[in-house]
Amino acid sequence: MSAGHGEMDRFPQRIRKGWTALVTGEGRVLPIVEKIGRRVIREIDPGSAEGSRLLAEGKVELWSDLGVRVEPGEEPRRLSVDRRALRRLPSRRPADS
Repeated sequence: MSAGHGEMDRFPQRIRKGWTALVTGEGRVLPIVEKIGRRVIREIDPGSAEGSRLLAEGKVELWSDLGVRVEPGEEPRRLSVDRRALRRLPSRRPADS
């Protein structure tokens, strides 16, 4: 039995390639993770020529260490706001009750 057009229709037409990186509370960008779909392909040093280019072109999806998506250029301000908000939350540790 050969694979006809119906067989090919089960697979996605386009596999998405993407890049993500975490931004620490100090504003440092951790290694950029390159993925195709959900599969990790490699890590790219953000300080390398390739990493710098990807960041400058806005191709890297940045996330704070708090799990919030960060827009390029907003890292320090946004993270400081998030940290202030976290300090205002009541502690959930049993020892603090």
